[in-house]
Amino acid sequence: MQRLFAVSVATALSVACSCSPQPSPGDAGELETSAAAEPTRSQDSTVRAYDCGNELYVVAEFRPATDDVWLFLPWKSDSLPHIPSASGAKYDDGETTFWTKGDKASLKTGEGVEQSCVENRRRSIVESAKLRGNDYWATGNEPGWSLELGPERMVFVTDYGESRYEAPTPEPASDSSSRTTTWSSIADGHDLVVTIRGESCADTMSDETFESRVEVRLDDRVFSGCGQALH
Repeated sequence: MQRLFAVSVATALSVACSCSPQPSPGDAGELETSAAAEPTRSQDSTVRAYDCGNELYVVAEFRPATDDVWLFLPWKSDSLPHIPSASGAKYDDGETTFWTKGDKASLKTGEGVEQSCVENRRRSIVESAKLRGNDYWATGNEPGWSLELGPERMVFVTDYGESRYEAPTPEPASDSSSRTTTWSSIADGHDLVVTIRGESCADTMSDETFESRVEVRLDDRVFSGCGQALH
């Protein structure tokens, strides 16, 4: 199923997206990873993305079960154990120190260079969806909604988080002439149809530009928004 889905998504995005997503620190294939195994995901984990100046972008997965943080840096990804701190949360593996307090953080590398970081909330949401194994993410407004599209399931959350619908991910239907790809399924007894269109889209609240336009139909309700591939 996962292989078939990967092929389907590749086909879908070639139709629905006119540009490729920017690589992120979450792309394991582009990073030097430690000898330790890739972290095991759990529902207790919290993922946050930080802008650290000088175009440095850091993703941190905080894992209470193992009391550490899995840190994705442009040059490596590794686990840092939690160590005592007078305030905030501090993680250190002897080469890299990562300290957080609220939406702020600081990163100190083995070279002694320290960077100040600020959480990018939108990127945190996207990276969290990506690390849960999803291939596509979308969002819209009035009412606020989000969509996660993965190999086995698609999850639609709307009404500002109050309503959640989950359905098995079906094989998509692509139309090259209209540059659209559509997924149709049943979510908790409701008809759920997702259509991705290959054209640039601007978020109506933030004016952020995305690579594709998205329409979600839940029974007779229609939601419009923007989305992006996560890989």
